[in-house]
Amino acid sequence: MNVLKAEKKLAVISALTEGCSIRSIVRMTGVHKKTIMNLLVEVGTRCQWDITLT
Repeated sequence: MNVLKAEKKLAVISALTEGCSIRSIVRMTGVHKKTIMNLLVEVGTRCQWDITLT
């Protein structure tokens, strides 16, 4: 199983927060669309979890 390096994850998350589309992030980073979507769900879940703790 391949694991996305932290630098790539940071690049993807940064692009998402800047408002880039998923397809443009695929072109910029070379990360597969499904991987970007999975990362987006993971980050969203963690953010939601952090909000419920505060």
